[in-house]
Amino acid sequence: MVKQTDADTPTRNPSDKRRPWVVAVIGGVASGKSLATRLLGQWGAHTIDADRMAQQVLDEPAIVGQLRDCFGPTVVDSRGAVDRKRLAELVFGDSPEAVRNRRKLESLVHPRVRQRIAEELEQAADSGESLVVLDVPLLLEVGWKDLADELLFIDAADSVRRRRAEARGWSADHWQKREASQWPVGRKKRAADVILDNAGSEYDFERRLRKWWEKKTAIPPLRGPSDPP
Repeated sequence: MVKQTDADTPTRNPSDKRRPWVVAVIGGVASGKSLATRLLGQWGAHTIDADRMAQQVLDEPAIVGQLRDCFGPTVVDSRGAVDRKRLAELVFGDSPEAVRNRRKLESLVHPRVRQRIAEELEQAADSGESLVVLDVPLLLEVGWKDLADELLFIDAADSVRRRRAEARGWSADHWQKREASQWPVGRKKRAADVILDNAGSEYDFERRLRKWWEKKTAIPPLRGPSDPP
């Protein structure tokens, strides 16, 4: 089921008419955000993966040095790269220490990620892209809602998401710590403009997503960048 909320026709400033329409995919951990982004990219949307950008930022020598200063030498491996597993252990969860560590990490990484997103959005506008899909897992938590014209929430029950996380090789504890590091799912859902169910098979989800995509873009063809889809 595709549910359109009361905010189903977000508005944008007339001065922004040359910008592409920007849709941010949000949802709980293992809800299917990456799947949605991948499919939309295959169908013609320009996609921006904030997790990929964050991983690239973690490879920057200056950031590696700052992380070592903040969290100690154990956060860097023998090759001089960030030990991502160790870093995850330090920042995921809802304990006071984890929250403090996460804030430190965000203060170092998020400005660089935000800058990269802004640059890619500008490039998308210059290229005449009509629709951009943002996959930013913590978009709402870090206050970046202003980057998007529309929020697309991927909905799946906790039990379904937990099972999918386990299929990735995650322990129940790891899934719960990641979940605790984000807004409650209900709060994200209330913030959404569109809610798309992903409780069933990948095939069913693809059908629902395609219906939303065709309505949004009126394919063929894609709308021009000066018109909200």
